[in-house]
Amino acid sequence: MATKNGGGRKRGALARIEPNYIERAEVADRKTNVVLMRQAAQLWKTLQRNKSDLSGIAVEIVNNASQLGGVIVQICGGEQFGLSFWNVHCAEQLPFNFDAARELVSVFKKVPEPITDFSQIWPVWKQVNLALGTLQIPERMEEQSASNVSPLTAISHLAGEAVVRYERWKETEPLGGWPKDRLETFVVETKQIHDAHEEARTELAGRS
Repeated sequence: MATKNGGGRKRGALARIEPNYIERAEVADRKTNVVLMRQAAQLWKTLQRNKSDLSGIAVEIVNNASQLGGVIVQICGGEQFGLSFWNVHCAEQLPFNFDAARELVSVFKKVPEPITDFSQIWPVWKQVNLALGTLQIPERMEEQSASNVSPLTAISHLAGEAVVRYERWKETEPLGGWPKDRLETFVVETKQIHDAHEEARTELAGRS
């Protein structure tokens, strides 16, 4: 019987301890929640203070990008803006590449006048970030975009780039200094381009 009574005393002690443990845990939880609530409220106030700064900075960035895009259009003569013109006249003079320039020109065309409100940044915010390099197009999207380019545009870009490379090559190594075997190889390798041009020119002449 003594053993049974001893066991009963132990169970009674546990019964008195368990509520105290639960109460302490609840108090600790409430204190933690109070701290977290205060932290959340403080962070919200910080966000509110920084909101106006963020809006002003974003508006200024878009306006700067648009202004730069307008300058690029003036440099390239408006309709002349393209990869070939860029490589010849701009690539070595400006600290950004053609892809960035293209996005900046797009920003300028969409918002040619300065914006004043944060809500106005969204139509061009993607282009601005692409120009600045703070946003990268996923590779699959680039492949899809490339697949959407018309064959004429793709061939024109390739031909333009080839001409630019050819002109630069001649500046460092004039044709008069080319050995005969290089000239022969060049004539053979570029004949297909010449033939394609002549085929299209003949077709065009027949329609006039």
